[in-house]
Amino acid sequence: MPKKSVRERRLLVVAAVATALSIAVGTMPAAVANQAPAKESQAASTPTGTSATPDAALAGANEKSAATTPVPSAETPLSVAPSQTPSAPAAEVSEATGSTSLSSPSSEKPSATETASAPVKAKPSPTALPTPSPTIRQRILASPLAEEPKAAAAAEIPLALAAATIGVPVGNPPTDNAKLVVKTGGTRATSTTVNGLAGVTYDFYKVASETVLAIPATASIGSCTTNAAGECGILAVLSGNNNANNYFIAVQSSTSGASQSGVSGTWSTAASWGATTDLIRYNSGAVKKNDNAASRIKNMPSSGRTWPTVLSNPVASQKCGIKMAVVFDLSYSVQQSGSVSAYKDAGKIFVDSLAGTPSEIAIKTFASRAPGQNASFTAPAGNSSLGLTSVAQGSGVTTLKNKIDGLSILQNSSDYYTNWDRGLAQIESGYDVVLFLTDGEPTRYGPSASGTGSEATLQNVEEAIHSANSVKATGAKLIAVGIGMGSGENNDTQRLKMISGPNSGSDYFSTDFANLGQTLKTMATKDCLGTVTVVKEIQEPTGPSTPGAQWNFETSTSNVTAGTSALSSGQTDANGALNFKVAGFITNQDSETRDVSITETQQTGFELVKQTGNFNAKCTNVSTGTVLTITNSGTLGFTVPVKKNDVISCLVTNKRLVSSLTVIKTAAAYNGGNPVTGPGSAPNVPSGTSVTWTYTVKNTGTTTLTNVSVTDDKAGNATCAQTTLAPGATTICTKSGTVTAQQP
Repeated sequence: MPKKSVRERRLLVVAAVATALSIAVGTMPAAVANQAPAKESQAASTPTGTSATPDAALAGANEKSAATTPVPSAETPLSVAPSQTPSAPAAEVSEATGSTSLSSPSSEKPSATETASAPVKAKPSPTALPTPSPTIRQRILASPLAEEPKAAAAAEIPLALAAATIGVPVGNPPTDNAKLVVKTGGTRATSTTVNGLAGVTYDFYKVASETVLAIPATASIGSCTTNAAGECGILAVLSGNNNANNYFIAVQSSTSGASQSGVSGTWSTAASWGATTDLIRYNSGAVKKNDNAASRIKNMPSSGRTWPTVLSNPVASQKCGIKMAVVFDLSYSVQQSGSVSAYKDAGKIFVDSLAGTPSEIAIKTFASRAPGQNASFTAPAGNSSLGLTSVAQGSGVTTLKNKIDGLSILQNSSDYYTNWDRGLAQIESGYDVVLFLTDGEPTRYGPSASGTGSEATLQNVEEAIHSANSVKATGAKLIAVGIGMGSGENNDTQRLKMISGPNSGSDYFSTDFANLGQTLKTMATKDCLGTVTVVKEIQEPTGPSTPGAQWNFETSTSNVTAGTSALSSGQTDANGALNFKVAGFITNQDSETRDVSITETQQTGFELVKQTGNFNAKCTNVSTGTVLTITNSGTLGFTVPVKKNDVISCLVTNKRLVSSLTVIKTAAAYNGGNPVTGPGSAPNVPSGTSVTWTYTVKNTGTTTLTNVSVTDDKAGNATCAQTTLAPGATTICTKSGTVTAQQP
């Protein structure tokens, strides 16, 4: 048997160690290939970049070594390692799994100034080869096998790097290593913290300086996948002398496995926070070998911040009648633009566009804080939040429009900046859509309004993304409306995408103050086109009218359905509204009209109140404000003409029937002509005197009374002039008799 080379014998010894360690590897630079365990007996090669066991990965290298001389040929590429001492493979315990594994040496490739990859024309100088530090490998080489003369260096075959680990390596980094840690988050946990996002993969690269964020041409030095806390990290070998600065970047490479407990939807990488060069990536800053252990732990982003990842925007409910929050930016820039009146008018147009539909609207505000008020949240008082308010009835429309009129732009420099984070973080659950209106980039973040206030920064945007994720996690679709930010793709629209979604005209809109009203109107009416909303109003005996909930309405017209069902009938909601969707247009032309008949089911104790013109309903085209001509359909129904782009609201009023009356009894005696008005003023009437009692009966209820009669338990049945009384009507009943003792 031929005598084995020193290198081959060394590899046999290393292979014995590897058999027990069973390390999974990915890609590894040639500079550290000698540190990987191998088995001489295997010959199957593994393509670069594929996952393989250490034994299989080295098999091809051993086969190549046996077939060639130890000295590289003139055409053999040689990877010359940087002049540094590689660190030992470190046994680490995964925080995610608790298992122990031997970390592979760093796969960090040298920078361009440190690496020669061109074909080698002559034998490399032995001084170019790395000198091992006191590692497992060095201790193996210190055995008697290492006493033989060293053979010339053979060309190395790059090995695959360790597969992405889950979680963060435990403890401080080993000597000459840095620990690079990322923390990624999903939704907000508190006003200043973020819930962890598991299953996100990051790649790490060595770069030339702390300003570099672009991925270099060299390969990744390692990968990791976040645990349930949203954290993961790697150990990176530091190069150069003890005072040489090393820089690293982290890149979010995959979100396909991302998940947060209790949150539905998919997660995607936040690519940039403005211009295409404004990358959402993080640089470690300078780290060197002679830094203490704590200083060699680098959080990316820095401690207290969390890497933002974007939650998908839910699909809005495709129905007329949703619960919506409208968030008004009240920062000072609105006033600087001279558009305060146009801003408020646009908000009121939005409300009017939904008047008479089953919709509900809430008003929210923000500036440096949310609501958009001073630090003590006492002023301006009109900028406080208004909860969900129905626009089905006219009273709700008035309330909302008055609220918008009462909004004030912040005037104090400590209060008037733009804090998207807080504007979004204030949104509670319970909405179908959140409409976020803003005229500027985010210049503040957090409950303390941190930031310069003068420009958008990465942290301002990343905090807004976390809060936007929380909104979307409730199931609400978040629609961002940029006002005066220009048209087309620009830095501002990129930021709008990061908080909403990628689709212009659905997730986000760009407009100006002059066109904001029409933009909002288009959004408001989109799902109400070609519908008829019945609004039931109840006239109460006293006080204002109330919504008529749980009243049944039915249509006899084909291709017309009630609510979100496929049925022809339905019940009004708590606000007295029920929407009918009209389909079945033949020509699909805007001018085509369908006559739609709708009839109510009368409830006991109520009666239909006729509208002006003796109609059973009053129907209005919401978009134009025009009162439509309808016809009565029976005693309780109506027929209204509908076009496919009409938004129609029909008011149907019923009066609550309340039966009540009053009776006043009087008596007159013929004893000297003195009237007898009651016990307190009555004279003594001798027994046997003839007396006539009078009973004044009045209908004080809301329903007509029939068969009215009065029975006096002392005198008997009285005779009434009328036995049918309309509401408010009066009749007189009389009864004559003889007074007896004890009889009043």
